[in-house]
Amino acid sequence: MESRNLLTGLRPNFRSCTALAAPALVLAMLAGQACASTLIPLDGATAEVCFTPGNDCAAVVVSAISSARQRVWLLGYGFTEDRIVEALLTARRRGADVRLILDRSNADGGMRSAATYIAKRGIPVRIDRTVRIAHNKLILIDGDTVIMGSLNWTKAGNRMNAENVHVLRGAKPLAERHAAYFLEREAVSETYRIESEGPRTR
Repeated sequence: MESRNLLTGLRPNFRSCTALAAPALVLAMLAGQACASTLIPLDGATAEVCFTPGNDCAAVVVSAISSARQRVWLLGYGFTEDRIVEALLTARRRGADVRLILDRSNADGGMRSAATYIAKRGIPVRIDRTVRIAHNKLILIDGDTVIMGSLNWTKAGNRMNAENVHVLRGAKPLAERHAAYFLEREAVSETYRIESEGPRTR
């Protein structure tokens, strides 16, 4: 509470969003009202954690995506991990609402990416150019599961880096807050223009 008050004092246009439900958050964000922070209760939620090097955290992510029945919304910086790509395509075939928002480097040749591969197969991909770097690593599954951490959705991140992944299940209020953020970023992002497919290794 104290940290939120300090932030509000430093930036008067910021306000607490603790009591707002997801639809109200979206309206507030689109109206240009920012939220300094949000305190969200996690009663009854469970957290699965994974760390690299030494563990296959991408497999943990794939397992979580494989449980999706309604939606998989992904925010990412790097996007080259084949198993995650295939898990997203499989989720779409099951009828889940699969959407991606990626950093501009996935469209501008700054890094190798699976963006074209997955867009050609019918999954909506958007590029967030309104910020210097769209550096989120976030996946929202159905209405109550949130995957977050430092891990990029890349082979290199999983195999070579020191990273972390957290899968929070049964966390509906947290999922709603992140869904509102996803919709905020989606509203200012542009549709990915499909280019010729290139290599996806990184």
